[in-house]
Amino acid sequence: MVGWSLALLLVAGACASPPQVTRKAVYPKRSSSDSALLEWGNSAIIHNADGVVARFGPAATHPEFELGIEADLVTASPRQGCDPLTNSKAAFTQIIVMHRGGCSFRQKVATAEAAGAAALIVVNNDRRSPDRAFAMSLDAEDEEPPPEGAEAEEGKKIRVPSLMVSYAAGQQLREHSPRRMRIFAGGDRPFIESVTDAAPLLYLVHNALAPAEAEAAKALLAPYLLPHPPRGGEAAADAKITRATRTLGVLKGTGLRAVCER
Repeated sequence: MVGWSLALLLVAGACASPPQVTRKAVYPKRSSSDSALLEWGNSAIIHNADGVVARFGPAATHPEFELGIEADLVTASPRQGCDPLTNSKAAFTQIIVMHRGGCSFRQKVATAEAAGAAALIVVNNDRRSPDRAFAMSLDAEDEEPPPEGAEAEEGKKIRVPSLMVSYAAGQQLREHSPRRMRIFAGGDRPFIESVTDAAPLLYLVHNALAPAEAEAAKALLAPYLLPHPPRGGEAAADAKITRATRTLGVLKGTGLRAVCER
């Protein structure tokens, strides 16, 4: 895997302006203990997004995540899930999507359980840190250490697998409006949120590209990349990139979109 610093000053007109991110903290590196992978699409084009499994309910290492959860994707109505769902019949045995805010995560998962949902996805509402998701706790507004004692025991009693996705991932879901969703255990891999704002990394991680396609992707991305950490005189095109990935929506254009869809 190769990490590169994403150039902040891009060629004028080459891509859309990146979101204004103000986050200062460095968030924890996700691991097999709390990471999930969301996947949708068909055999021609598969889309995916990272999810962070909640501190309550089945953990990322639970057989439900290991075996995978597949069901229809239903947006909660009301969308924050703070009141009984008006579309509870549609949500029964399906994956329900709610938006952060309006009430505690305890209330959201209770609403999902009452509707008989197979799983709960909460979309983060933080537009200023659009790639961030965190491990939800029942009554905390932000990420906290794993609960202990009575709260930990209470969390174990919750049956609905729950996870959070970033605002950017939520926008992906809204744009694609997939009917079916698959959720898997994520394993150990880097999350985009784990890097600092001062040195953002673009991870090129994809094993579905042939060597020639990887070289083409590298050539397309080279104008937007700088070596990290800087090494004397090295150009992005000289990097030994053997795998490439989708972009997160900042880099635009027909060529880059084709890489994204692969």
